[in-house]
Amino acid sequence: MIDFLGWLGSVSAMIAALAWFKASIVSVDAPKDTHGVGALLGGYLISEINGKRIDLHKTLELQSKWNARAALAAFVSGASAGGIWFLQAWQLVPPA
Repeated sequence: MIDFLGWLGSVSAMIAALAWFKASIVSVDAPKDTHGVGALLGGYLISEINGKRIDLHKTLELQSKWNARAALAAFVSGASAGGIWFLQAWQLVPPA
């Protein structure tokens, strides 16, 4: 059981790191036929980064989804570490 929790914690921590990296680089291209007139006027918020037109709202939405996935994976990693501690603290398994 300890080995499984250790493996689960390690893998989920790596998944969290990859998801947070993905959240930092993901972007959504703005449609070619749009102009950045602003959300208050019913348009798009467009930002230009390195010559690439980015739809800011959709990019932030996608980054939020990747951040949520990363947070969930980090929770699994922490819960696995807590499970190992709990099992050893209550002497339910012998120490490794």
